[in-house]
Amino acid sequence: MLYEFKLNLSAAEAARDLALAFGSESPFARTVMCWSAKFASGDFDLEENAGRGRRMSLDDEALRAAAESKPDTTTGVLAADFDVHHTTVVRHLASTGIVKTIQKWTPHDLTDDQRSTRYTICSNLLVR
Repeated sequence: MLYEFKLNLSAAEAARDLALAFGSESPFARTVMCWSAKFASGDFDLEENAGRGRRMSLDDEALRAAAESKPDTTTGVLAADFDVHHTTVVRHLASTGIVKTIQKWTPHDLTDDQRSTRYTICSNLLVR
């Protein structure tokens, strides 16, 4: 694209030339326009900058440790600590098996006795 820009071709012409040269592997016309605008502003750095917005990835072990060290914390606080959206925190906590119960984050593992007690209680409630 830099070569096309230095030939003083418009973004549309550069996109057409790239489509002829690379076929289905060519960049979209909008991408060529963005790069042409970047070159026109005097920025000839060919490395792409990091995208806008928050990170999508999150270290599950660090999140798990933070949730277990402060069990009364909220997803909003954890999201602020890790600089991610709170739904990302919720999704990652759920994938690690940690759920919030009575204002505390606890691992969601039931023993056999707890399961049988829940089954008995539910059965009694259904019989009523």
